[in-house]
Amino acid sequence: MGDAEQREAIEALCRLGRDMVAAGMVRGSGGNMSIRLGDRLLISATGQPLDTLTPETLVPLTLDGERLSDTAQPSSEWQLHVAAYRVWPEARVVVHAHPPYAIAWGALGRPLPPLTSDAYLHLGAQVPLVPYITPTTAALAQATAEALRESPAVLLQNHGVVVVGESVAKARVRLEVLEDTARMMLLAHAVGTPRVLTPEDMHALDVATQGRYAFKRSS
Repeated sequence: MGDAEQREAIEALCRLGRDMVAAGMVRGSGGNMSIRLGDRLLISATGQPLDTLTPETLVPLTLDGERLSDTAQPSSEWQLHVAAYRVWPEARVVVHAHPPYAIAWGALGRPLPPLTSDAYLHLGAQVPLVPYITPTTAALAQATAEALRESPAVLLQNHGVVVVGESVAKARVRLEVLEDTARMMLLAHAVGTPRVLTPEDMHALDVATQGRYAFKRSS
């Protein structure tokens, strides 16, 4: 990735931060995000509202989490980001947000099944749930990384979500599809038991799309 491409990707990440706040997926200084650039990453600073991000306010870290600048403190969830990149080496973006419908679904203690073809194609056979673990801890980072082996998105019970993407655009659509699916599931459950996609439905989608939506699972 050249300098111009890197700059464009960083600016896209900052735009995503603004859009997440506008959409109510984070409040105040909640949430955090990062982008991987070769052998380092840039992460939002601790306590900084995501709608105020600029390329200059992002904090550089090594892929092991070592600080490369003393200008600001990295997000307190930096361990989560480092762990996510380890199990998704193809990921270029990690986003942690607090979307209300996804949090409400996760509070029920259930993984999120695919209700629609979009949900399956973008998120996989199900979005796993990580039972509540204290935020900012190494234990949460490890548990989230393990769950990311199943899907590019994870529900954090009573906390929020994490999504990874091979680009900012992919991280954005996964986050939006995740929140939309959680909202639709809650609406459907309010009046009955929704039909979710079966393994046969998912296989048929793989055949119909010739696997072009399949995401690469890390070993």
